[in-house]
Amino acid sequence: RTVVDPSIRQFALMNLRESPSEGRWHWAIGLESILRQFNVLGSDELGLAPEEVKPFEGPAYFVQAGGSNYLHEKHLATIGLYFSRFQLETIQEAGHWVHITNPADLQRALGNFLSESATAVAEMASSAAAAVSAMPNQQNQ
Repeated sequence: RTVVDPSIRQFALMNLRESPSEGRWHWAIGLESILRQFNVLGSDELGLAPEEVKPFEGPAYFVQAGGSNYLHEKHLATIGLYFSRFQLETIQEAGHWVHITNPADLQRALGNFLSESATAVAEMASSAAAAVSAMPNQQNQ
């Protein structure tokens, strides 16, 4: 097989090691294990029935690369099962490894999300503190 994309090829080759005693090359990662479990790794199924799933209710941020086709429309429904308040941002001018191909736009996008999330969390904490303060004092009873 041939890996056409140079960045993917370079990434994969980082896991190739020479074994001088054996006179051959081998994969440093557990390639055999990955291949045995590939049907699970490449699946949308996690083995949970929808009623068993309790979605994360906090903010969740997903980034996709404009130049990558790894995230498809069909995945968004599955993501929504696990992250009810997820946001999806597309970083244009980026390949699959967004942090390598467009780090400036990724940093900007993450900074914006974290700032917005921090504000939302602070507002929730303030509301919770106000609710606790409004409760009758139970210490003397």
